[in-house]
Amino acid sequence: MSIRAINWARKTCSAFGVPAQHRLALFALCFFHNDKTGECFPSYDSIATDIGYGRRKTIDLVRDLEANGLVMIQTRRAGGHQGSNQYVLFGKPIGRKWADRVNDTTPCEGAPVCTLPRVPPSAHDRNFSRIEEKAPARIAKSAGSGSYA
Repeated sequence: MSIRAINWARKTCSAFGVPAQHRLALFALCFFHNDKTGECFPSYDSIATDIGYGRRKTIDLVRDLEANGLVMIQTRRAGGHQGSNQYVLFGKPIGRKWADRVNDTTPCEGAPVCTLPRVPPSAHDRNFSRIEEKAPARIAKSAGSGSYA
């Protein structure tokens, strides 16, 4: 695991508005990165297991990271067969590919007019310490008798 790679990913993702699922894939790659040697060659299955997506979705996420310039993928051959890819981190982002997906406004400002009003934290049903004291009479009576009414 490379702390330098994780710090780079944090700064890059926040600066360029990388979506959450792509961040997961990038952080998984950072976890497999060896800072001393620069090697990073997890299989798609290893990345998919770490981030909780399927293999196909993981391939798409990693290719999106490559298309945006965050990682570079180098294919590795082992005995004439395709091995796991070598990933080169610390790329400079090409541009704001995901800018159209990121909404800079807060959810409250962009919410439609017909939304329900927010419940204040001091509402009577939010005080969980007094729930037993305010139990309806029907429930309080049935609790003592051992049956539910």
